[in-house]
Amino acid sequence: MRDNDLFQLALGITSPWLVAASAFDAANKRLDIELDFVAGERFYPEIEGVLADLAKIAIPIVATQGKRGAARPYSFSYAKRIVREVRRRAGLAEHITMTACRHGGMTELGDAELTEQGVMSLLGHRTPDAARGYVKMTDAQRLGAARKRRAWVMELEHFRNESQNEPRMRESK
Repeated sequence: MRDNDLFQLALGITSPWLVAASAFDAANKRLDIELDFVAGERFYPEIEGVLADLAKIAIPIVATQGKRGAARPYSFSYAKRIVREVRRRAGLAEHITMTACRHGGMTELGDAELTEQGVMSLLGHRTPDAARGYVKMTDAQRLGAARKRRAWVMELEHFRNESQNEPRMRESK
């Protein structure tokens, strides 16, 4: 059994989490354990299951059939009660709150390169400053930015090479 597997078992770490690396420094009496997660795994399948069962009756992710006709988004206080109940039924930790769901969801959409205007629209915020706190900076966003920059640089290089290879007209004297 590998050390990482042993630490994972001893610490009770379960999927999607895993022990990615471990290093023991005997001289300094220090043990470092690096945690990671399996890409593509779902963190809270219990909550996703409950959300998947809700009727898709409007554009917002969670809406209720209005008593007076049209579907309307849940009020924030009602959505908080729903999340508390789902958390209780699923036996999840207290830090799973409506606010945590909003932050986590917006960060995931930031990773998917949702625009700032899109974040504002989903959150119902009128200013970019109010919405920015919801999208945490992640490695996925840094990687996306680096890829876009690299594509831009490659396009510039291609343009420069093309313009250097074009025949030039002589200036008349």
